[in-house]
Amino acid sequence: MKALFAAFAAAVASAALLLLASAVFDPSAASWLVVGLPVVLAVTLAHSLVLGVPAMLALRSAQLLRWSTVLPAGFAIGALPSALVGWARSGNSIAAEPSTWGGLLMLGGLGVVGAIAFWRVWSRLDRAALRSS
Repeated sequence: MKALFAAFAAAVASAALLLLASAVFDPSAASWLVVGLPVVLAVTLAHSLVLGVPAMLALRSAQLLRWSTVLPAGFAIGALPSALVGWARSGNSIAAEPSTWGGLLMLGGLGVVGAIAFWRVWSRLDRAALRSS
């Protein structure tokens, strides 16, 4: 249950930042924000549940679950799916276009934001469970 709350917090944080950045950098995009929110939230929640929770469980079982490992894992979770799709579409060659790398850095950054939210919720719920027992 703790993992689901943390995954939801990660999804909301990443989706909110993406939509906020879209509105700031492209004010004409504000009209689609209401329609785009459920879609963006669904994608970020899928990332959190399908990739983030297993990564967290793997780090925990290896006794490596701390902020210094969660942040790189979040970057990878944010950037790798898009990188793999781009790699497969480009005929298995790594594209060195700046726009490609910029997009991967942005998605990795969103992954880090999600990882921070995940870590904060997870650690708070962990501490609350320890206090109540």
